[in-house]
Amino acid sequence: MPDCKISQLPLIENIYLDQAIIPALQNGVTISAELQFVGVMPIGGDCSSVNRVGNTASQYGSSILGGGSNIIPTVPTNGCGFSTIGGGQLNYAGYKVTNKGGCFQTISGGYCNTTGSGYYSLGNTIGGGFRNNNSFSQFSTISGGYGNNMFGDGEAVLNVISGGKNNYINGNWSTILGGISNCTTTYGTILGGCGNSTITNTTILGSSNSSIFSEAGAEYSNILGGQSHTISGCYSSITGFNCNSISANFSSISGGSNNNNIGNYSNIGGGQYNIQTNEYSNIGGGSTNSIYSSVGLGCYSYIGGGISNKVCGDCSIIGGGEANLIYGCCSNNIGSFILGGKNNTSTGKFSTLSGYMNTVSNYGVAFGSNNTASGTETILGGKNNSSLADTYSAIGGGDSNLITASGYSAILGGENNNTNSCYIVHIMGNNITANRDCTTFVNNLSIMNIPTSPAGLPVGSIWRSGTNVLCIII
Repeated sequence: MPDCKISQLPLIENIYLDQAIIPALQNGVTISAELQFVGVMPIGGDCSSVNRVGNTASQYGSSILGGGSNIIPTVPTNGCGFSTIGGGQLNYAGYKVTNKGGCFQTISGGYCNTTGSGYYSLGNTIGGGFRNNNSFSQFSTISGGYGNNMFGDGEAVLNVISGGKNNYINGNWSTILGGISNCTTTYGTILGGCGNSTITNTTILGSSNSSIFSEAGAEYSNILGGQSHTISGCYSSITGFNCNSISANFSSISGGSNNNNIGNYSNIGGGQYNIQTNEYSNIGGGSTNSIYSSVGLGCYSYIGGGISNKVCGDCSIIGGGEANLIYGCCSNNIGSFILGGKNNTSTGKFSTLSGYMNTVSNYGVAFGSNNTASGTETILGGKNNSSLADTYSAIGGGDSNLITASGYSAILGGENNNTNSCYIVHIMGNNITANRDCTTFVNNLSIMNIPTSPAGLPVGSIWRSGTNVLCIII
């Protein structure tokens, strides 16, 4: 991150002129009485032009067109000249510190501005303003403002500061357009705002107290609006309110505040206090939602919104709701989907659930409330139902129904029913506990429209003989 402390710029030494001292033109200038317009005649060098009293143009081919107490000093024998001060007061254009540079400098006006006094400084311009310093660059421009600085020991080339206050460029081909206390390096751009800082090939537009930085580089990133944003990754972007942060490459935060994106190729659409740590994932909005990593999981996942939802699984989705969790730990939870609701949990692969306080594992489906499906089971609704079988069982609804180690079984509804670990059983009713395999259990069975003849019926069919006799074909 570039050092934007203007106080660290080299001080310009005292300039001696006919026994009068003009103090350094940085860090608190005071003007000697001798250098006010009264009684000091203009001084000119070879092929120089000086108008108004108190101005000195000693450089070859230079001109001071007006103002007072302005100076264009002598260039060494191996230097050149041709600098101009248009007017103003206490402006200084030209060589001072070293034996090179200081040529082709221009100060249009203003007060206490300095250009051309740095090493290899060449062809710089200050349009006006107060205490601007363009001495350490080449072919660069400060159009005006207060306390703006170019710094680079002559290696800062083709930069522009267009107004503002205390802005600072330390690099090449960079631009700051207004604002206060902004700082950038090579190929950086800051448009307005205050307290912003960028590094190479980055842009901040209309923000404040935002920064783009990285020891390893964060090129081609940008911040658009808001305040107190930070980026430390390449090709990333923040557009939003305040305090958003990206420390990843090819990622974005599109709005909101206090969001943190540290996953490559990922996005946070908005909201607040959302955290995204995995690659190719997205949080649409909401608050305190997170997509995070456990044993490398969490890629290609999505949270649409809601509050306090968490995904730790590949290719998984939480649509919304509150405090929903997709979590796989070491079991590689992938492809799970929570539509919404509250306090729902998926701990396995390819699961689907919604409602309230439902829990599913591998291939499970659960709706309703406080239901548990621990295997390849389905609970379509109801409450307090549990399906703990190993394979392919279902509870259609009801309350407090239980399937235990009963593969290919089903409870269609009712209350307090239990498959009792029996295999391939079906229960319809209330308070039924199964006691054998391959059986259907009901409280009461009513058979309507019973055939009165066995003709054409298959084995196992029931028909009525007479008035009150039921027969089974065997």
